[in-house]
Amino acid sequence: MSNKTIALFVIIIIVLAACKQNETVEVKQDIIASVNGEYLYQKDIIQILPKNISSEDSAKMVSEYVRAWVANKLLFAEARDVLTDTTVIEQKIKLYREQLYTYYYTENFIYNKVDYKLTEEEIEAYYNKHLQDYVLAKTYVKAHYMTMDAEVYTYYMERDKLFNSSIEDREELEDFCIGTGRKVFFNEDWIELGEFLDIVKRPALDPNELLFKSTFEHVYDKTRYLIKFDDYKTIGDYMPFEIAKPEIAEILINKKKNEELIKKQNQLIEQGLESGAVILK
Repeated sequence: MSNKTIALFVIIIIVLAACKQNETVEVKQDIIASVNGEYLYQKDIIQILPKNISSEDSAKMVSEYVRAWVANKLLFAEARDVLTDTTVIEQKIKLYREQLYTYYYTENFIYNKVDYKLTEEEIEAYYNKHLQDYVLAKTYVKAHYMTMDAEVYTYYMERDKLFNSSIEDREELEDFCIGTGRKVFFNEDWIELGEFLDIVKRPALDPNELLFKSTFEHVYDKTRYLIKFDDYKTIGDYMPFEIAKPEIAEILINKKKNEELIKKQNQLIEQGLESGAVILK
């Protein structure tokens, strides 16, 4: 296919793509390329074009896509002609077909019977029973902090206010910062210590320091950070329930799905034995 031809197709495609959001426009399925009776249509190209892409980038993307599509079809055709012993391929195709059928049937006709609702009690019971499986490999914290202009050198009032506060003092701290250039932030959910330190632009902190000190301050890029750690769980502690909860929920749902699958498998085996379709020796 010549560059002029591709450029022509690109112009057509761009015009069609501009109209793509108008549902009343009917896109013609004009052929862009064909290989051995297989066709690549304009609508196929439109689907791969990102929104707001430039004409130049569109031309390049279309050219590469068309070339790759043609090349792959030709490679497949030649491979099919050259390869004589296709036993392994046919076996894999058969296995893949079986897996696809099983997957879609399982997802749409077996797992759809599963009740995905979980109570807090169910999740917490699993957590307590398997507590040894939930030991932290990293330190997690809850914290709140205040930022202010680092050029304000007399800030004992801000420090005392923040360091002697807790997360429950949110409203009071927010009122304290109104119209002052100060800002206060709250991390009420557990957050990994390193991730939190990145947020507050603080150099690395030894988790053991949390055992002896819960307040910190430092300056970064003309901003002073006053930090108060409200709670922490360090390496070796049991994982807080809130952190473990999503993983446990997934485990329990998968358990329900597996039970439903086994139930169906047993039912099919029993029916097969009764009908004679299944013979076990």
